[in-house]
Amino acid sequence: SHGQQAQWFGYKCMPDSSTFNVGFTAKATPSLNWPAFERAVGKLTERHAALRTILVAQGEGYPMQRVLPSVTPAVVLTDARGWSEADLKEKVIQDFRRIFDLDRPMFRITVFRCESGDVILFNVHHLMIDARSLQLCLEDLKVLYSAEVQGLEAPLEPLTAGYRDFVEAEARMLAGPEAERLWDYWHGRLGGELPLLQLPTSRKRPDVVRPRGESI
Repeated sequence: SHGQQAQWFGYKCMPDSSTFNVGFTAKATPSLNWPAFERAVGKLTERHAALRTILVAQGEGYPMQRVLPSVTPAVVLTDARGWSEADLKEKVIQDFRRIFDLDRPMFRITVFRCESGDVILFNVHHLMIDARSLQLCLEDLKVLYSAEVQGLEAPLEPLTAGYRDFVEAEARMLAGPEAERLWDYWHGRLGGELPLLQLPTSRKRPDVVRPRGESI
């Protein structure tokens, strides 16, 4: 999609940055049933093609997406018992910042097993997913895990559409008169000299943008 092309351009400008990692942490109390959780994650990757997608280089242009028929999910259990709260936080942040290889599935889960339960870190590259999509995956995973623990079939409706359908619809729209209308509108709104947006920040606007922010 054109949105992914924009993400790719940004990634190529900062390939060694974790800026494009989309992460989410959750606390499981009591600790997870590990075999059931692994099976649930496996079924989640079977259900959602984005979690099985890799990028294949195409010379100097944009890469092509390839959906693998099956993958072994990157799910790691780390023994964090005896760690301090500060050590746990530091390790979670370090794991979140690990760079993805785009020629492999861009989705991983790390579970830190503590005395009081498990801290679960979900991490996906933004090229493959956004916040709303991650929320849907987590909702599905909750249903799949509950079913695996009980030895039941998960009550999830079959998916009737995927991201490929959106990309094809976008391509059809951009090939028709609606694209001309949108171009004329935005060309009129954004044409000519535009003022620099001056936000009341506490620091001077840098000459070069760098990903030095913090995540909470």
